[in-house]
Formats: sequence, C-alpha cells, structure tokens
Amino acid sequence: MNLVGPIAYATRVVKGWGPGYQRTVREAFGRAIALGGIAESLPHPQSFVDLDPWAKDAFGIPLARIHAFVDEMALARQAFMADRTLEIFRAMGVDTIFEQQGSYDQFSASHVFGTCRMGDDARESVVDRDCRSHRWRNLFVVDASVFPSSGGGEAPSLTIEALALRAAGQIADLMTRREL
Repeated sequence: MNLVGPIAYATRVVKGWGPGYQRTVREAFGRAIALGGIAESLPHPQSFVDLDPWAKDAFGIPLARIHAFVDEMALARQAFMADRTLEIFRAMGVDTIFEQQGSYDQFSASHVFGTCRMGDDARESVVDRDCRSHRWRNLFVVDASVFPSSGGGEAPSLTIEALALRAAGQIADLMTRREL
C-alpha cells in the first residue's frame, strides 16, 4: 500500500519500459494516492506465538513463529474497511484504482500484541491490570505484548509508555511497603 518514493511508482503505478517509461514515471510521480484501512485484530485461540521446533538462531535458541488465524468476524471487519476506502476514493473523484490489497495479499505483524495478555484470570492471561505477572510476583511486563487486542492500527508507543509509568508507580508502592 505504501507509495513513498519514485521506486514504488516505477514498479507499481506505471507500466512499461525504456525512455517513454522513464518520462511517464516522471509525469506520474506524486499523482497517485494510497489509502488503507486497518481493522482491529481480536484474540483468537488459533492466533498465537510459539517456538519453532526446527528453526534456531545462531546460538541454537528456537525462533518464534507467529500463527495468525483470520476468522469470519475478522474478514467482515476487513471487508467493511475495504468498502469504506472505496467510498472515500469515490468521494474524492478518483476514477482509476490500479491496485487493491488485503490481509491475504500481505500479512503484516509490525505491531505484535497479546503474547503476554493482560487480564484478571491467570488461566487466560499472563499479567494483571498493573502489568504484574500472575505467576512471578516480581516480574512486570510493560510492552505491547500485554494488550488483549491490536487496536485499529494506531502506533502503540504512548499506551506502552502510560502502562510503564503505571507499572513503575505500582513497583515503587510495593517497594515502599516492602512487598517486592
């Protein structure tokens, strides 16, 4: 979906080859728009991260594998977002759509969430509402892995920072009370 830079135009927007192609790339550059819609990814038992039994890193440690299952509700959310983007293009007066992609065309896991899910039930989550491990009382996890779902595509940095500040306050309180 990203159309930043002339290489994206040269390889995806403009067809052809040779001097005429170069001229067309120069004329077309900056005259295309990309629009994407990101739907929330909710927890699903068939979406998880585990360790690969065969692939290992240079130190012999198993590599992580991401298993992402797209259920009917996720497909419906994606279809809804695709329809909205087409409506926006129509409202803008776009007459030619040269490319359309979906999650099956390009899986992206740039913001992996939920591998240490936050929750009240230790059987269904790794940390509590203060980011404290249910199992190891002196372990706090303060990254995007505690999120129960990935939102609508926003970058998680500020939420992670807020959770880290909250966990730090909790740790300080526990230290003051000598409970940690």
